[in-house]
Amino acid sequence: MRADSKLISLISAWGERRVVLYLILLVLTALMLTSCDSSESTTAPQATQAGQTSPGATSASTDPGETSPTEAPPDDPNLIQIKWEGSSHADTFVVSDNGKNSTCARCHAPFNFIPSMDDMPESCSTCKFEVDPPPPFTTEADWIVVECKVCHKFKRDKIEPGFAWLEIAPIEEYAEVASATELCDKCHLAEEIVGHTSVVIMGSHPGYVCTDCHDAHDTTATCSTSGCHENTFEANVPGHDEDHAMVACVTCHDGGGMEIGILEGSGTWFTFQLDGEGNMIPAASHNIVLAAPCERCHFSENPWELSDSVDTES
Repeated sequence: MRADSKLISLISAWGERRVVLYLILLVLTALMLTSCDSSESTTAPQATQAGQTSPGATSASTDPGETSPTEAPPDDPNLIQIKWEGSSHADTFVVSDNGKNSTCARCHAPFNFIPSMDDMPESCSTCKFEVDPPPPFTTEADWIVVECKVCHKFKRDKIEPGFAWLEIAPIEEYAEVASATELCDKCHLAEEIVGHTSVVIMGSHPGYVCTDCHDAHDTTATCSTSGCHENTFEANVPGHDEDHAMVACVTCHDGGGMEIGILEGSGTWFTFQLDGEGNMIPAASHNIVLAAPCERCHFSENPWELSDSVDTES
């Protein structure tokens, strides 16, 4: 009887150990399966090549208005840099007729501009210091063009997306602006400067801000590329034909009575403004209206030898 009892105890103890081992194996197996599932769900959407996903991955539906994942988004820093490098803001070196450019630097090279004491904030005058007059001429090698910091604040070496005007660069004094137009006006309301014209939006575009038509970083603007009038040459509208392919929209649709002529070197018909000395300065009209009277160019004895009448019915 003792032997039998001892044998029964051994069998019972072994059975308990088997149960424990079995439970441990179950737990380990479950953990392994969970790890595999997690790994598969993490790696499936990753791209194997540009524009491709790994086998078995399911592409999410894309809204027509969304940017394609293979295209650079509009706020891609690299794309912005490329746009800016081709813009007029990246090529602002100028010299006035008297061989100076210190005054021009206020807008053309804000980092080079040295303000007078009258331009400095009142808080600066409390220190009783004087500002030396700027050199009359800055070389092109030392000229700093209109960079990101002129229109955007920097915080921890990162550009903040909001608008701000670098009013006094030496002390990094910014002026707050409420809109893109208010920012642009800091330089583009300058009709008191010889050879410069102010940009005032009038006519058929009330309430527009500059960036409604202009790309903010390459500064270009045409009626077709801005997304408003893409099919003007396909609408059978008189004047929108091959004969007018070299005529800018503002030439016919200017509502401000600007002068009309041909841009030297390009052959494009454009709008011009007279400066104080009677010189014709190319300037895009921002007073755009729907009416475009043909007789503005096609009149008797016009200087361009155009026909003196137009058949608008054909």
